[in-house]
Amino acid sequence: MILKYLKKTVHKSDSKIKPRKIQYIEDGNTFKIVIDTLHKITFDEIKKDLYKQYQDYGFSDVVVDKDTWWMIKKEDNDDAYIAITLVKDEYRVESFNTKKPTLSIIQTKL
Repeated sequence: MILKYLKKTVHKSDSKIKPRKIQYIEDGNTFKIVIDTLHKITFDEIKKDLYKQYQDYGFSDVVVDKDTWWMIKKEDNDDAYIAITLVKDEYRVESFNTKKPTLSIIQTKL
């Protein structure tokens, strides 16, 4: 009986938590977007959105493809990359030496 009460209580309190505002951070040649995992968006959705966007700029070399870290580079330029990582409760999108990401998934789902 206590277990049922705890499950209901935890579930109710979790539903009241609001996601943090999306952060956009620019520092020289690096641009970051920090997205709270409470937003209705997934790692795979962000990854697909980034790949589709940057494929047009010549980014096709997937150098890391893990559950919590993904990175693509240009085959002819090791000095530019796009990456997404899942750290604790945040998705971190980072671009280096290339155009800033414009995630269409943010516009359509949030």
